[in-house]
Amino acid sequence: MLFFTLYALTAQRGVSWQDSGEFQYRLLVGDYFWNSGIARAHPLYILLGRGFIALFPHLLKLYACSMFSGLCMALALSTLFLLVQRITSSLSAAFIAVATAGFSHMLWWMSTVTEVYALSLLFLMGELCLLLLYTRTKRASLLILLFAVNGAHLAVHNVALLGLPVYGVLLILFMTKDFKRHLPVAACAALLWGVAGGMIWWQAAGLLSSGTGVAGTLESVLFGEGYRSHVTGVGNFNSFLFFANMALAAVSFVSPCWLFAPAGMLCKKSYGNQLFFRVLAALTLIHFLFWIRYFVPDQATFILPLIGLLAVWVGVGCNALRRRFRSGYAMAGVLLLGVLLNLCILSVAPSAAKGVLGSPGRSRVPPGRDEWGYWLYPWKHNESSAQRFVKGVSSSLGFDDILYADSTSASPLMAFHCWSEVECQFVLRSPWTGLACDEGDRALDAGDLYVVSPVAGYVPLWLLGNEYKFMKSGVVYKVQKTEDMEHE
Repeated sequence: MLFFTLYALTAQRGVSWQDSGEFQYRLLVGDYFWNSGIARAHPLYILLGRGFIALFPHLLKLYACSMFSGLCMALALSTLFLLVQRITSSLSAAFIAVATAGFSHMLWWMSTVTEVYALSLLFLMGELCLLLLYTRTKRASLLILLFAVNGAHLAVHNVALLGLPVYGVLLILFMTKDFKRHLPVAACAALLWGVAGGMIWWQAAGLLSSGTGVAGTLESVLFGEGYRSHVTGVGNFNSFLFFANMALAAVSFVSPCWLFAPAGMLCKKSYGNQLFFRVLAALTLIHFLFWIRYFVPDQATFILPLIGLLAVWVGVGCNALRRRFRSGYAMAGVLLLGVLLNLCILSVAPSAAKGVLGSPGRSRVPPGRDEWGYWLYPWKHNESSAQRFVKGVSSSLGFDDILYADSTSASPLMAFHCWSEVECQFVLRSPWTGLACDEGDRALDAGDLYVVSPVAGYVPLWLLGNEYKFMKSGVVYKVQKTEDMEHE
C-alpha cells in the first residue's frame, strides 16, 4: 500500500511520449496487435490494463493508464517481500530488499508511466515464489503451475522466454527420477504453458492463416518486426547510446544497500536449498547477459528484471550480515541512509548533469521536453511536455494540414485524440502509416505539410534533400519547396 500510494501520487497525469503513449492509445482503443509483430503485442497486458482503466471515469483514464503500472509494481514488491521473508525468515531483510528496489530510479520511473515492465516483473516475482516452494517440496503441481505462470508471462512480455530454459532443466531433472511416471507431468506443464500464453498463439495462428509461413510467424513471436538483430545482439552497437544507457542504469544503484547483493551471493550456502539458489543465480546471469548486449535506444529500461532479481540477493545478503550489526537500529540506519541518499541524488541529478555536461547532445529533443529532467527524475506527476506539445499542435494546424510525426511524438497525439473523442483536425502521418512522396508533394503545393523534427531518422528520407526547407511554425515545422521560397 505504501508504494502504491507513492507511485499513484507521482504517476503521470496526461499523455506520454514514445512507447508509453503507444500503450495509452492501445489501452484506450483495445488494440491487442499493434503493428510491430507479435513480440511487441503484449496482449495480456492490454487485456488486464483495459480492465483496470474501466474502473475509472473518462476524465481519469489517462491517469489510470499510468496508475496501472504503479499497482502492478506494488504487487510485485509485495511478492518480493513474501519471497525474501520465506527465504530468510526475516522481516527486516524483506523490508530492506523491497525498499531498496522500490525507491530505485528505473523501477520507480516505470511505475509512474504507462509501461509493460511492471506487470512483467510481477510475473517474474511470482515465478520465483513458485520456484522456492517447488525446490523445497518437489511437488509436481508446483512445477506445472510454474510453467503456467511463465506462459501467461509470455503473453505479457517476451522476457519470459529467458527463464524458460532454466525451468526446462528443472523439468528434465524431475523426469529423470521416474521417466514413465513423470511423463504426464511434463505433458501437463507444456499444455498449461501453451494455454496460459494462448493470446500469443492466437495471434500466431492468425498470421499462419493469413499466409505467413512458419518461419515468419516464429520470427514475429520471438523478435517482432525489425528487432531480430537487436535481440540476438549481432549488431546495432552505438557507443554513445550504450554508455548513455549504462550511465542511466547506474542511477538505479546509488543506494549502498545494493552492496548486500554480492554478500548474498557469497553467503547463500548458509541457507540450504542450494537448488533454488542455483536457479536464482542462473536467472540473474541470463538476464544480465541479455540486458548488457541488447542494443536498443531504451536499453536502460530493460534492466528492470535484473533489479528485481538483485533485490532478492539484497535480502539474502542483508540477513546473512545482520549478525555484524549490534542492534536492529544499525540495520535501520543503513536502510535510512540508502533511501535518503537515493532521494537526494535523484533530486539533484538533472541540475547536476546539466551543469556538468550541458545539453544532452542529441540530434533532436522532443518539443518542450527537459531532457535531463525527463530521464533522471523518476517521478512524472509534473512531467507534462507531451501534453503541452499536443495542445501546441492543435493550435498550429488546421483542417487538411498534414503532419508527419516520428513514433515518439505521434504516440501522444494518437492517445490524446482517442481520449478526447474529438476528431483530429489535421491528417497525421507516422512511421506506421508512412508518407508517400506523391501525397507529400500534393500537400506541399497546397502549403499544408508539416513535420515535428526535420532531422535524419525523424522524417522520410525524401524530405531531407536540398529541394525542401523547414520553417518553424509553433511547435512544428512547415515544409516548403526551396524554389517556392526563392520566388517569394
